[in-house]
Amino acid sequence: MADERLVEKVKEVIADIFSVLPEDIKEESTIESFGGDSCDDIELVVELEEVFGIEIEDAIAKDFKTIADVVRCVEEKISAKRGGL
Repeated sequence: MADERLVEKVKEVIADIFSVLPEDIKEESTIESFGGDSCDDIELVVELEEVFGIEIEDAIAKDFKTIADVVRCVEEKISAKRGGL
C-alpha cells in the first residue's frame, strides 16, 4: 500500500492539471474521467517527474488508467531511485 503522503501529493498534481478538487480524486478514479486531453496527459507526466525527481517512460505512462496506476508507478520509480527493489 502506498504511503498516504505520496498519494496525497499525486492527487494534488492531478487536481492542479485537470482542475478538479483533490478530495474528488479516488484511487479507483480513471484519468479519462477528468476530461483531459493528450496534452494534459503529457503535462501530468512532466509534472510528476519534476515533483518527485523521477523519469517516467512514455510506454509506462500510456498504461495509466487509474489514479492507483499513477501512484504505483511513482512509488516504484522512487523506490528504484533509492536503490530499493
